[in-house]
Formats: sequence, structure tokens, C-alpha cells
Amino acid sequence: METIIVQTEKDKLQQIIDYLKDLQVSYEVKEEQSPYDPAFVAKIKESEIAAKNGEVRTVELDSLSKKYSGKLPSQIADQIQEHIKNSRNEWNNSI
Repeated sequence: METIIVQTEKDKLQQIIDYLKDLQVSYEVKEEQSPYDPAFVAKIKESEIAAKNGEVRTVELDSLSKKYSGKLPSQIADQIQEHIKNSRNEWNNSI
């Protein structure tokens, strides 16, 4: 017996299953698991809806810079900036 792994979108899945049934081939369907905690994903989706409804709070970056200027060692500040940059890149990834 041989194994074939097929990755497809849900809209094509039923056609593939029907084809395998016609061929009388055994198969197993596994849903891909998200690497994210479901509670975290739900919170992000709630935030997206709130933002679309205009329920947001804006903060001037200049005022934050003045308030916290010199409060952190530069090495820690650089690490935080790198973390923020990486987090923003994650926003572009599909959840």
C-alpha cells in the first residue's frame, strides 16, 4: 500500500473524496490545526470587528516618546522595537 498526502482547499475537498470513493480507495481527512490558541484568535477577531465599527483609541506616538524617553536601557529598547517589528509582520499572516 502507498500513501499520498493531498493538501487542498475545502471547496475542492468533496470532489476529491468522491473520486476516491469511486476508486474504492481508503482515505483519511485531517484538518490543519492552527498554531494559535483559539481564545487568542477570538480576541483578535473581536478587535478587528471593533476597529471596523470605529471603536478604537488613538495615541499620539510623539507623546509616548516624550513620556517614556530614557526610561529603558537602549539594549532593551532595541529588543522591544525588534519584537514590535516581528509582531507587525505576523499581522500579514493568515490566522
